Amino acid sequence: MTNLVTGGTGFIGGHIVEQLLADGQPVRVLARRSSTLGEHLKGAEIVYGDVLDKDSLAQAMKGVHTLYHAAAQFEVWTADPQLMLETANQGTRNVLDAALAAGVRKVLHTSSGAVFGLPRNQTVTEASGTGPLPDVYYRSKQESEALARSYIAKGLDVVFLNPSNVYGPRDTKPLGRSIVALLNGTLPSAWHATFAIVYVVDVARAHILAATKAAAGERYILAEQNIGYKDFFGKMVALGGGKLPPFLPGPMIHATAILMEGVSGLTGKLPMVSVMQYKSGTQGTLFDGSKAQRELGLAYTPVDEALRTTLAWYWQNGELKRKPRFLD
Repeated sequence: MTNLVTGGTGFIGGHIVEQLLADGQPVRVLARRSSTLGEHLKGAEIVYGDVLDKDSLAQAMKGVHTLYHAAAQFEVWTADPQLMLETANQGTRNVLDAALAAGVRKVLHTSSGAVFGLPRNQTVTEASGTGPLPDVYYRSKQESEALARSYIAKGLDVVFLNPSNVYGPRDTKPLGRSIVALLNGTLPSAWHATFAIVYVVDVARAHILAATKAAAGERYILAEQNIGYKDFFGKMVALGGGKLPPFLPGPMIHATAILMEGVSGLTGKLPMVSVMQYKSGTQGTLFDGSKAQRELGLAYTPVDEALRTTLAWYWQNGELKRKPRFLD
């Protein structure tokens, strides 16, 4: 019997694989042929397939007792919203149908704080309702979680992990790109807001703890703290060097985002800042991640410690122009 991780070549999924291997557990990774297999996956069994390929899923699910479903598309802007929705919905349906048919015992569904939308004037808990959904990514995560929840009645033991803004080594997504740009002096501007953060290693550990401690249907928000962008970026500048970018009024950021998305529609390249980033960033949704501490025994890594490890990884992998000052 083994653990299967979908999305195991990605950011969160890769850290789940890494920690399972460190714990001495057998791991199988579902990977597309085009995926890059990093050194952190060494020791895992690689099976090639796709969440949209039912036959490959049936093969991958053989002998699996615990499924970590972390496969998803995450970007601040997409030229093909339908593909993001298809991966979230049909992909999740295919994975869970295969798990049900194979007799998988436990499913850890990597969801997101995005399922709560952008509620105003409250700190979000697991029991909170849904606020406005600013874009297709928020919709994809909400629909995927709702679909996965429907499989509990079919006999699958599904638990939901809802990370807030995840950062850490190997992050090449929006927050990671912002960190690299900040330390390289190429982040043109920022805005004032407070948001929730969580270290990717803690996100992976929460999944593994939930596999043995969480009951079917439970949901766990993962958030170490709520912090202002200026404070968060300031910590990185203090560790890595450089200076903060100018903090601009929201309307200027919004106008820039609209313009950049227009250019992206013509070029197909990701915008430096998207309308979704503006809406979610200026809203500054706050999260309470204490349930995972109480019920799973999760110990969050303090942000200063986590940032040291994160920046050291970016430096060691050639992403930064200058060596972070704390490494001197």
